[in-house]
Amino acid sequence: MMHVLGGGPAGLAVLYYAHRAGMPARMYEAASFIGGNARTIEWGDFRYDSGAHRLHHKDEESLRDFLTILGDEVHVVDAPSQIYLDGHFLDFPLSPLDLLRKLPKPLLFTIARENLSRRAQSAAAPDSFESRAVAAYGPTLANTVLLNYSRKLWGVELSDLDPAAAGGRLKGLDLKTFLLEGLRGAPARTRHLDGSFHYPRLGIGQLFDCIAAQAGAENIQLNARVTAIEHKDNQIGGFELEGGEHITCHELCSTLPLGLMIQLLRPAAPEVIRAAAARLMFRHIRLVVLALDRSSFTSNASVYVPDAGASFTRIYEPKNRSAAMAPADKTAIVVEFPCFSHELIWRMSDDELMAGCRRQLEDMGLLHSTEILDACELRLFNAYPVPQLSTQRDLRAVRDYLTGIRGLHIIGRGAEFRYTHIHDLFKSAREFISGRV
Repeated sequence: MMHVLGGGPAGLAVLYYAHRAGMPARMYEAASFIGGNARTIEWGDFRYDSGAHRLHHKDEESLRDFLTILGDEVHVVDAPSQIYLDGHFLDFPLSPLDLLRKLPKPLLFTIARENLSRRAQSAAAPDSFESRAVAAYGPTLANTVLLNYSRKLWGVELSDLDPAAAGGRLKGLDLKTFLLEGLRGAPARTRHLDGSFHYPRLGIGQLFDCIAAQAGAENIQLNARVTAIEHKDNQIGGFELEGGEHITCHELCSTLPLGLMIQLLRPAAPEVIRAAAARLMFRHIRLVVLALDRSSFTSNASVYVPDAGASFTRIYEPKNRSAAMAPADKTAIVVEFPCFSHELIWRMSDDELMAGCRRQLEDMGLLHSTEILDACELRLFNAYPVPQLSTQRDLRAVRDYLTGIRGLHIIGRGAEFRYTHIHDLFKSAREFISGRV
């Protein structure tokens, strides 16, 4: 029997592949629902996801499995994302031709001068997110479109942020792309934009609801908070649930956040490991959802907002992923506010945050308050592991310690302390289960 701790995307992926392989498996989730930070919430006539989730086309096997799981309930969406800056919508990833058309000429001149000067110099290996962004874009463009945004998203000094946090955000600004776009126009520009993906008709939660139905409700235990993970002589021995239920096992797959796993170990991990885990930080998210009295807000999958004066980072419109997410004559937008638990945004009341969100959107000219029909709020804990350079040694120490416990397997964004997408989690789960059968 494979016991799986955590009912988010990673845990559900493990459950799915175990079920498909004929391996007995049972999942334990502390909440009263599955999906973790990737679920779909029904709100009156609207639906929205707890994040701008999508099914990328970046792992063929995972994509085939998504299509198998969802059948006719999944479709292709073609809606590139954009950056909103000073009243303009810029292509994302950045497009030189698009920047040429939309940015002020003095700003373009500065950006061009910096990039020409930069390319004439020998390139040093960038050692942080900040230095990598400046090396890719030059200081002016990097600060204008990426660094201000990233400061809000990650909440730490960007000189201490791992370059891996950039993901694919540093693509598309090279001389070859510029020349191709200048000669060929829009067709060349759109080829490097990441705007095509698959999406379930009723929201990302439909994927996980289908998995739960296929795996069987009897193999999913909700309201099952883990209070201890037991090990002895470097071997997993079992775990305990709130209320006193004890499960003996010698093989356990945990998708719980890394710091929480260390806290739950019995006997306790050495103090040096507990201290290292405590220094690993997760970024929380607060979502404000606004129902609007208009049929459309934008045509984008997501809109990124680098403006330092706005306390939110991203807006996404569920209806642009599936028409079933809102009535035909209405729409809703979801606004993301990253924060740590000690920051003001996390400590604000729901009403304060929603009122502040309305004011900021109106001040930016994105909507008028009279268009807002209703609003609600949602908190997401441990949404993003923050990959700091200063804590890489701590991370290695914690991982090495857990690797030394036989029968303990860790999968997932929080458990691995690694920014991952849904297709990454399914690939990891598929490879894990295939190695056990």
